[in-house]
Amino acid sequence: MIGRLTGRVAEKTASEVIVDVGGVGYLVHASISTLAALPKVGAETTLRIHTHVRDDALELYGFVDPEEEMVFRQLIQTPNIGCKKALAILSSLPAREVVEAVRAGDVRRLARAHGIGKKTAERLVLELKDRLAQGEVGAAGGHPTEADLVAGLVGLGFKEDAARRAAREAIAERPEAELAALLKEAIARLRG
Repeated sequence: MIGRLTGRVAEKTASEVIVDVGGVGYLVHASISTLAALPKVGAETTLRIHTHVRDDALELYGFVDPEEEMVFRQLIQTPNIGCKKALAILSSLPAREVVEAVRAGDVRRLARAHGIGKKTAERLVLELKDRLAQGEVGAAGGHPTEADLVAGLVGLGFKEDAARRAAREAIAERPEAELAALLKEAIARLRG
């Protein structure tokens, strides 16, 4: 999986950027705030990447803000919220505002996002409130979070409940470990 891209900004549109890395142009979907934070065409940039693999496509979603990436990963774990809808939410509301709205149960604020109705906003609050209340997203600090680890495990095909349990155990066992080491530890626990 692609986790980061560093290269030259070749093109920018309203919803995507092409990053030229060694002569290969990677099409990366991004929120409005990420696109606004990118340098002008021709300049060097680095994007954190979420790789989404489907039967018919491989799509890249890019972020300059680690918090926005974490919120995106939480959003896509919610039923009926795919990558495109999560990106639409983050293009309508900054990541910090999404976190605050979910924690406060502010359905109206979430429903303002493009493509999100009242029922979907209610589902987001219901699904994410406990996870966000635990400080998995929006907390200070640069350490890999449980949310990152769970998202990685779910992306590898493990069930969310089992992934969450294994992630907590791995973090408790090795609190200072990097994400890759924690991922290996959690996978070993799940297969163990």
